[in-house]
Amino acid sequence: MYLDKHTIASVAWLITLYIATALTAGVDASPEGGLDLLLFEARHVAMHLLMFAIQAWLIAQALRLSGSQDIMRNGIFLVGLVLLLGIGQEALQSLYRHEIHMLASLWDLAVDMAGGTAGWWWYSYQRTRLQSPSHR
Repeated sequence: MYLDKHTIASVAWLITLYIATALTAGVDASPEGGLDLLLFEARHVAMHLLMFAIQAWLIAQALRLSGSQDIMRNGIFLVGLVLLLGIGQEALQSLYRHEIHMLASLWDLAVDMAGGTAGWWWYSYQRTRLQSPSHR
């Protein structure tokens, strides 16, 4: 079986994401309240968005998804895959902590899917630009 650089990068990123999640699952560094809590949560959301946008972009690269034809079907497939990966990440955290934080997990999954959508949008944008007559 031949694995190209995009597939290897996608799998490596996913492994890194899951390891980082496992290592930090038991750490609750969130401040008690106020501006510190708001900034902490903003950083948390930004990290989830970025991590899953990169993952979606890497998967789209690895699968060579069409950015112009079947854009809706491929986008739904990719965001659904990101949702499954996010569920896996949340399950790993819950197993590690021995408890489920349902509302926090649902929020994280929503942010993960938004990141996946952003990653798909960026991939589609790049593919469309590369295929346009002015870039040939």
